[in-house]
Amino acid sequence: MVDNDPLVLQLLGIRLRQLLPGWTVLWTAARGEDVLVRWKVDGRRPDVLLVDMSMESMSGPALCREVRLRGEKPAILAMTAFSIGRYAADAARAGAQGIVAKHDTVRLAEAIRGVAGGGRWSDDGAGEDASARFDTAHDAYLRIQGERPTGVAALNDTERRLVDLCARGYTSDRIARETGRGVSTVNTHLERAVRKSGAGNRLELVTMWLRERMG
Repeated sequence: MVDNDPLVLQLLGIRLRQLLPGWTVLWTAARGEDVLVRWKVDGRRPDVLLVDMSMESMSGPALCREVRLRGEKPAILAMTAFSIGRYAADAARAGAQGIVAKHDTVRLAEAIRGVAGGGRWSDDGAGEDASARFDTAHDAYLRIQGERPTGVAALNDTERRLVDLCARGYTSDRIARETGRGVSTVNTHLERAVRKSGAGNRLELVTMWLRERMG
């Protein structure tokens, strides 16, 4: 489960263990970046990844896409405290298999079962809010593999971290000290990020980055 609210993670973990006996919460994370790091160092893959859509640093849709680019497992289930319609289309495009309101834990448990076996979750109870077309994990993986990422989605992990620091107001000198890189190396990465994202300059890149974070 990925959510930037530790209390939500704790309460959801308790509730889902009650609703899904025999299931295990392998791990939780407060940031999307933490998930990507875990992917590199931990060989275990969950059957289902729950992703909050509204997170700082890396948005839920951005994380969904990064995870789906890495393979057709796990199934991804988006969750939100806002109206489902606010994020349904973004979650579907990013490779999730469904979206559900995080406060409705009974329906959340149903959705987890629904996508765990390779299916999709259609939340009929949400009406038009859930009308986005979700793919199976397999189909979403094939689709996203065939798409050329644009904007900040085109950045690699290193570039994303440096742009995030830049968005926090760090100068190149401070970013270099923070990351242990040379100033010229930092500038080279940021210049490459500007080109890859299609931004006109570093300021426009930061604006694009902040817009993604806000979902």
